[in-house]
Amino acid sequence: ERSLARFPRETRLFSTALWAMSDPIDFLSKMTEVCQLIEELGLQYAEAKGTSWHMQEMRRVMLAHEMAQYDNLPVSQREIKALVSDTYKTRLDGTQQAIQREHTLKAKLERYQAQFEAYRSLCSLEKAKMNLI
Repeated sequence: ERSLARFPRETRLFSTALWAMSDPIDFLSKMTEVCQLIEELGLQYAEAKGTSWHMQEMRRVMLAHEMAQYDNLPVSQREIKALVSDTYKTRLDGTQQAIQREHTLKAKLERYQAQFEAYRSLCSLEKAKMNLI
């Protein structure tokens, strides 16, 4: 209570009440759990990013293969036919899904990283409270 003396009375009462009401938080287990989730999602994200990048890079290769089927036509018409082919559209749909999965995993990963930082901050706050008492 002596270390809280420099704060206004309302703040001291509020802090003491919150301290008494709050259950101790097991930061070690929570942070360990979040670290495991970050690792799992990080590996999934890396795989998804690789797949997404590969599919985006292969788009032009796929287009060239489709264009090669129409070698009797001028280049501009071959490109048009290749762009509207079902195979190319299917490839684009797959690429869209790969990019969507990559971004979804990235958002989840960032969420858990923020949660870890929040736990770290709360842990520091609890430590500071313990030094005040």
